[in-house]
Amino acid sequence: MFRDTIKKLVDRLEGGVGGVLMGFDGITVDSYAREGLEGVADIQTIGLEFAHLLGQVRRTAQSLNIGLIRELAFRTDKLTVLVQILNKDKDYFVACAFLSPGASNTNGDPGADPDADPGADAGGSAMSRGGEKLGRARYLMRITAPRIEAEL
Repeated sequence: MFRDTIKKLVDRLEGGVGGVLMGFDGITVDSYAREGLEGVADIQTIGLEFAHLLGQVRRTAQSLNIGLIRELAFRTDKLTVLVQILNKDKDYFVACAFLSPGASNTNGDPGADPDADPGADAGGSAMSRGGEKLGRARYLMRITAPRIEAEL
């Protein structure tokens, strides 16, 4: 049901790995993962492990009276993950993962060049490429989340 929407999100991301719609309880509603990626954890596992952390961040924000958490992003050596909390029912979130700048990609996906030198300047530094990819992911998430909320 939600898979097609999640798939479109991931496929439009450079180096897109997967996406998931999940509850804060860690139960997956729907997900999509690109095939052929080796050495990258399953998006459902990533979502499940971080659902608890997201719950803690949400409770911390509430106890500090700083408002509702809307978005969280984190980057590791291999992946960047963007999480958007859905407004309609704040018990669900959408997360998408894409290869971090300089991460190797073993499936031949045009989103990332496995032979590229991570230190080489290919139209910008790895840091700026990471910012561009995160900016695009935020934009795509901003237009995708309302579609998912409408279907919930």
